[in-house]
Amino acid sequence: QGQFVVALAKASRYIYELDRARGLDYLKRAAAAYEFLTRVCQPSTLPHFSAQLHGAPESYSPLPVGEGRGEGLPPLPVREGRGEGLPPLPAGEDRGEGLPPLPAGEDRGEGLPPLPAGEGRGEGVSPLPAGEGRGEGVAPLPLGVGQGEGLPPLPAGEGRGEGVSPLPAGEDRGEGLSPLPAGEGPGVRETGFMTADLLMMVWGAVELAKSGKPEYLGEAIRRADQLLSRQVRPEAPEGEFYGHFYTFDDHLFTEKAFVHHHVGHDTSLMFNHYLVPLLDLCELLPEHPEQPRWRQAARDFAYGYFLPACQKNPFYLLPQGYYAGQGLLSFGGPWHGFNVCYGYAAAQAIRFELAFGDPAFRPIAVGNLQWIAGLNAGLTNESFEGSVMWRETLPAGQAVPFSFIHGLGRNSVRTWSRIPGSIGNGLCTNRQFHMEVEPTLENDRPARYSDEDWIPHAGGFLSGLAHLRMVMGWSPR
Repeated sequence: QGQFVVALAKASRYIYELDRARGLDYLKRAAAAYEFLTRVCQPSTLPHFSAQLHGAPESYSPLPVGEGRGEGLPPLPVREGRGEGLPPLPAGEDRGEGLPPLPAGEDRGEGLPPLPAGEGRGEGVSPLPAGEGRGEGVAPLPLGVGQGEGLPPLPAGEGRGEGVSPLPAGEDRGEGLSPLPAGEGPGVRETGFMTADLLMMVWGAVELAKSGKPEYLGEAIRRADQLLSRQVRPEAPEGEFYGHFYTFDDHLFTEKAFVHHHVGHDTSLMFNHYLVPLLDLCELLPEHPEQPRWRQAARDFAYGYFLPACQKNPFYLLPQGYYAGQGLLSFGGPWHGFNVCYGYAAAQAIRFELAFGDPAFRPIAVGNLQWIAGLNAGLTNESFEGSVMWRETLPAGQAVPFSFIHGLGRNSVRTWSRIPGSIGNGLCTNRQFHMEVEPTLENDRPARYSDEDWIPHAGGFLSGLAHLRMVMGWSPR
């Protein structure tokens, strides 16, 4: 949902150049999706067994009986609610993505009137004619207006969406987050949103503000403050590392680079170690009194965790994360490979290089992209134990490097779709779609290859490649 908001809000700025009505439509939909994400969606939950595989300590115990649905009660059937225990949408009001319907008579298509004042274009785009945004010649909002500075959180039940139902009175938790209702089942803790969710909320709010909705800056600031409260401090490091983030407000374990299945249902968090939204917020509000704090948080992550953690392996790969009692692991935990994270690690490395003027981050960008392109640890016959559809016989006792991009390279993997250019999941310790190998230093090796291709992998790779091209001055031939 967060990625949907970011993509729509960004797209609205560019589409507006070609089709004003459609651009405004995209912006309204992005705002509605953001309200759904922050006011209606259920906070993430981690079942006990899944939390263990993602680095939770033994003390991370399930809820006592009676605090969820209770032992022995089955989970709610799929699509009989709007999450876990929320009432179903009225008939005809589900649009296939869980978004609320458009108000009666409002198709937001061609010929719609302009947005109200304040909902104009965004950064770097020429202003709308007078009366169609803030208007030409109108000064920007002063610092603190619409930015949340000194403003209290939204009252209980107050949302800002387009047809999104507000939370019932009394269900606001001070951060606009609704409590988990009964129905979460045994073995699940009430936790609030994961840190990766908060990062997406910051990013979505920043992109909405850039696209002409400055009222969302307050949301970005508030979520950033919650995000920073979870950061591992230099005076209390995890091993030798600091600057990364705990998964929840309870500070029981730190967030890993990639989390897939069993956070809700078959969802995925792939921007967990992606601090670009915080850098964007710093650039958008350079004079805000909290800006030095945001920038220092990004620097602490960059130099306290990201750079030294990637330098621990010869490929400069982004590790999966720090596991209590084990240390830094690169391949243990997830139920399939996570090439997507390597692509976004490359993009983030370039953003850090630009933000801090430090070329030390460049090898991380190159190394993570090269791993996907074929400069990697290679596959062995054992690797295919994790593959579902693709098999090859390799020389006994040898590791053969493969490009993880279908059809690209002297040796390239075969993916499910067989589409040239698609990227497979990659290497990890588990068989594909199994969570069976304990994440320990002893087990931490790229033992099994998972052959499913998934469009986020290509998205991450292209993002990293575009950032690297930008700083290296490449040009198309």
